[in-house]
Amino acid sequence: ADSHESFAQAIAGFAGLSANERNEEVFQSYRAAMRGADRAMTAYELESIAAATHIELLGKLSDAGSAEVIASIASAESRHCVVLADVLGSGNDVAMTLTNSAQPIEA
Repeated sequence: ADSHESFAQAIAGFAGLSANERNEEVFQSYRAAMRGADRAMTAYELESIAAATHIELLGKLSDAGSAEVIASIASAESRHCVVLADVLGSGNDVAMTLTNSAQPIEA
């Protein structure tokens, strides 16, 4: 959770936005699942979406400093996916650890 807060602060810093508001639609759509028995899979799905979103954003940035921040966030989110795949017993599953079929969140 701390890393995600740091990511939000970094993005807010160069985007000139507040990092104090969450995407309510995403939050509400995953809230119940994060409390359920499949919360590790839900966390994996959310990390995959976050990675896909940041990777897509990279292609839209022209500022090298901003791109560097987003690339580091995308890398961290991808590593979170690998850890969660391992937690789920799928650490050797290439589809879960090396392939991301998640759709990015559209702003």
